[in-house]
Amino acid sequence: MNKIINFLDRYLYIIFPSFALLVIIGLMIYPMLYSIYLSFHEWQLGALSGPLFVGFANFNKLFSDSAYIRSLSITFLYSFLCLIIEIPFGMILALILNKSFKSITWIRNIFLLPILVTPVAISLIWVMMYNPSIGILNYFLRGLGLPPSLWISSTSTVIPSLVLVDVWKWTPLVALILLGGLKSLPSSPYEAVKIDGATTFQTFLYITVPLLKPTIMAALLIRFIDSLKTFAVIYTMTGGGPAQASRTTYLFAYDTSFKYFRMGYGSAAVMVFFFILLIISFALTKLKKQT
Repeated sequence: MNKIINFLDRYLYIIFPSFALLVIIGLMIYPMLYSIYLSFHEWQLGALSGPLFVGFANFNKLFSDSAYIRSLSITFLYSFLCLIIEIPFGMILALILNKSFKSITWIRNIFLLPILVTPVAISLIWVMMYNPSIGILNYFLRGLGLPPSLWISSTSTVIPSLVLVDVWKWTPLVALILLGGLKSLPSSPYEAVKIDGATTFQTFLYITVPLLKPTIMAALLIRFIDSLKTFAVIYTMTGGGPAQASRTTYLFAYDTSFKYFRMGYGSAAVMVFFFILLIISFALTKLKKQT
């Protein structure tokens, strides 16, 4: 018994992390390595024969595949629209929540509720709200004397409609990150500009924004990468439609792999997008360090 106790005391720092390491290997590293393996093979899911090695053939096809190129453009357009709305609105919300007044704690908690709701539940609620016939949003438009919209049923409005859902859900997170940055800012610069007679807007523009740049870049990096990976909301609400107008890269890979059973080609699509994300992440991280 003493030998067991001595053994555990000596190697406990290895035993405990090893369980977490096994979980990470099983759920993250192995699937990624297997996807890399499949990306160099042609394999029809359900076929009697195993994966056939084709080298870089899948990657060569991707760069000439108009559907894949379109999915990349839709993905980056969606992410860009999310960012240019969420960052400014998150800043406004953070400035409001940074004030001290009665019930501010309750108000902060209420604003954070959208983050807690699961993506599928959010999607189903917004699908009902976007319904062209019985949706509440068109009801309000009619009440204002405006023509109803097709929302996610039209190729011209589906991306803005999906962006609206993302903004509703994730702007509070951006506000929370920026609020943490605002709470950590020193008070001495504000006291100095107050003595100099600076206006509120001048204080925000020349003091708050420069001091908050690292936090803004952190929020930008988190939301940019996360918005590029959006899958559940878009898949539940539109499935990539109408007419593939909301078919992002992940939906392209999903359809290729699990609808058309081209596992190798779908894996190659994911790998290319993964390396694009990796390059962007490194670039934004380097930019963040320079701020």
